[in-house]
Amino acid sequence: MSISATLRSANAINVQVRTQNTMQAKALQVGHNPKLTTLPDVDSSQLAEGAVLIYNATAQKFETKSEMDNSSTIVNGGKY
Repeated sequence: MSISATLRSANAINVQVRTQNTMQAKALQVGHNPKLTTLPDVDSSQLAEGAVLIYNATAQKFETKSEMDNSSTIVNGGKY
């Protein structure tokens, strides 16, 4: 079995495995301080103080919004 791995930067890993056996990664950690805004399914273009993440099913992304203007969003504050 021959395995070669190269760490090119904090976010890119290049691995080549030459074998007839199947290998499976159990865990992988890249970097040390991941941020929500760097995830590919998070649109943070409207990020502002007090913004919340709301899922947009059409875009298949979480979006930062300062206003919850979707009729599907229900905020239940409990009983007072």
